[in-house]
Amino acid sequence: MENLFLIRSKVDPRHTCWRTAKFVHLIRKQERRYWRGFIQLLQPQYRRRNMPWITWVEYGQRKGFSLLQVLYSDVDFGYFINAMTADWSSYSQLKETDRGHVVTAYLKELKHSVMDRSRTVVKVALVLLTIISLSYASFHHPIIVPDNIRHVASDRDGSFEYNSTIRLPDVISVTEYYVKIQPYYPAPGIQLDKSRNMTFDGSVVMSVHFKKRTSVITLNAHNLKILELKLTNLLQLPVKVADTKYNNETQQLSIFLAQEPPVGSVLTLSIKYTGLINPYQDGGLFYTFYMDLNREIHWMVATQMESFAARAVFPCMDEPAYKAIFHFDLVYPSKHVALSNMMETEPVDVGGGWSMISFPPTPYMSTYITAFTVGPFVSYSTRNQEGILSRAFGWTGQGSYLKFAAETAAECLHQMKLYTGIDYPINKCDNVGLPQFPAGAMENYGLILYKYQLIPFNEDTMTTLERVEASRVICHEVSHMWYGDLVTAKWWDNLFLNEGFAAYYMRYLMGKTFPDDADFVDSTMLSLDREQALKQDAGPTTHPLIAPDGPYFDKITYKKGSALIRMLSDVMGPEVLQAGVQHHLKSHEYGVASHVDLFASLTDAAYKANVQGWCGPLNVSHLMEPYSHQTSFPLVNVHFDKNGLTLSQETYNDIK
Repeated sequence: MENLFLIRSKVDPRHTCWRTAKFVHLIRKQERRYWRGFIQLLQPQYRRRNMPWITWVEYGQRKGFSLLQVLYSDVDFGYFINAMTADWSSYSQLKETDRGHVVTAYLKELKHSVMDRSRTVVKVALVLLTIISLSYASFHHPIIVPDNIRHVASDRDGSFEYNSTIRLPDVISVTEYYVKIQPYYPAPGIQLDKSRNMTFDGSVVMSVHFKKRTSVITLNAHNLKILELKLTNLLQLPVKVADTKYNNETQQLSIFLAQEPPVGSVLTLSIKYTGLINPYQDGGLFYTFYMDLNREIHWMVATQMESFAARAVFPCMDEPAYKAIFHFDLVYPSKHVALSNMMETEPVDVGGGWSMISFPPTPYMSTYITAFTVGPFVSYSTRNQEGILSRAFGWTGQGSYLKFAAETAAECLHQMKLYTGIDYPINKCDNVGLPQFPAGAMENYGLILYKYQLIPFNEDTMTTLERVEASRVICHEVSHMWYGDLVTAKWWDNLFLNEGFAAYYMRYLMGKTFPDDADFVDSTMLSLDREQALKQDAGPTTHPLIAPDGPYFDKITYKKGSALIRMLSDVMGPEVLQAGVQHHLKSHEYGVASHVDLFASLTDAAYKANVQGWCGPLNVSHLMEPYSHQTSFPLVNVHFDKNGLTLSQETYNDIK
């Protein structure tokens, strides 16, 4: 069964024909008996429709989904729909009634018609029905494949299968990057060489500090063709390079020097290169588009660097612990809008319909939260009490619906400043809605990218549930500006320091931003976080919260992490938790931290407040050790007999 959903192929995924053939082959040849069983669940009127088959679907695998997780957990089919349409035109922009797009109606009717079916069968049927419904919508996607792509890998597997335990040798550091990017994509006002379509030119200059003895500079790089590489010393004199080697498996570029530099020396490394603008949205620089009412396609490009994809945009030390200052120059079509982490400066006309913006330097930050996007954007702007500019971006026709997102983000920034006592370090926070963006959002420092459904908000037609969902994600991402961006998890095994805190404090921010919803939002913590975390923690897909082979973007990281912070708030008291969090953030701002650092700060706050544990002053490190390093949760059994009461404890997963 699992092969029906998680097909792997070495065929070029940028072409659509192989996907159709592979899916139809699987249905017709290998899984026909299962398919016949599932199709019986559909209403007869749907079975009679002549629905064209389209694509194989990879169910958000970078987020850790598998068929096993689908069958043993609650599934939000919105994630599947977004993942399945990630490479197609924006279905919500089409006239759904004319194109027969009735996914919601199908799902609702099917749900009521199969309530007596087994849970597994119903879930698989819902997945298949979603595929059928999307097929019926007959989407059109003009896949762009440049002619000169032989120098890069032909599939996207490297983005998914990278071994997160592979690390750079800790012998050098880079404190500053100067990155220049020029993306080539269809845009008004430029003459585009078809051979360069959906590629980009790049250059990077970096200062390399030698911390330990070595004659090799090792950087991360992926799917980049190096055109030129130069190394100079502080006197601008050339330094001889003996050899360069690239390892595709480790995604590392090694530069061998003819002589070993002294420890403490600094060299300047300059690299010119070219790369691909990808059709998939999780491998660095990607393209996306929307279709207007006249069926005209408008293109955009954007980045998604988390977790290991900054290396596909520029060679770098692509690990969260190697924070640096970044200077971005973007050469872009003059009729479009270019955005990055920092506030844009006045563009310079460089001719041929192109302009260039040199963005100010960033604060110290990790590579995975660097970002830029270019497209035909419109915006709404406001400022909060601290004067921070909050902007929401959509595309033509959405301008009058962007106020809600901009104002919500502005208030969240204000509330986070009050809670943490730490100023937001950038003078603006952009919130950009992108079509076909598979994740809910991405917390790039100063430039948050969202799936577009969360940004434009029409108060006359959209529901309370849609407003709550939009505010939930905006509050989550804004809280990341402190939890994840200002202070970053040292490695991906501690991802809950970013995501668990953001998931917990998003509800705090929602209550402060929308006081009328505060009680409702707090009550949902139990059902949406704690109960779902317990459910997955009792199942076969659980893992420790501190996971050495991470990152895991799943309910354990987000919801269990959030629920444990809620537990700490109950044990310590919210004021003591706040004091500990403030100390943690101030001690590590613009740096990285681990759970050891966090628990030490919380223990110190508990000691100062005289918070008692079972055996004296509360030690948060001891309290959290089993919760963060073990799976499942404890079950306490109470046994009565004539001799009295006996208490015993066992792991919930061990129950037979």
